[in-house]
Amino acid sequence: MLVLNLITGLFFIGTGFLVKSYPNSIAGYNTMPKEKKKNVDIVGLSTFMKKGSIIMGISMIILSLFIKVFSLKEMFFFWVLMFITLAGTIMLVIGAQKFDGNKKEKTIKYNTRKNAERTTGDLPSALLRGGAAAAVAPQKRQCEIER
Repeated sequence: MLVLNLITGLFFIGTGFLVKSYPNSIAGYNTMPKEKKKNVDIVGLSTFMKKGSIIMGISMIILSLFIKVFSLKEMFFFWVLMFITLAGTIMLVIGAQKFDGNKKEKTIKYNTRKNAERTTGDLPSALLRGGAAAAVAPQKRQCEIER
């Protein structure tokens, strides 16, 4: 299991250097239209992804060696692999949002009859656009708490 974690750590480090050299390999950026790509700070984003990937790889290697040196249980290798991959990916996805200068599009939810009528004008078109959930107003339920 140590070998798997070391290979995965080296993979993350290699990915970090590749992302900096080839920023089009960043998921989401490569599928953006050219107009939206102009609003993305690609130098900052690729540097952020490089640093994040390298930190993930180095921390995986260090923690795996720590587990091996102190003869901890074999299952800790698996948890190191899972935790660093999951936590690191979540942090990279959340942190990458600050480099996107595009305005977020507002979506209208068709969850109530009032919203459906306000956005579409009538009930039949609300049914066609949003389905039955758009045409049915949610029931208000009252709960009584006994003391």
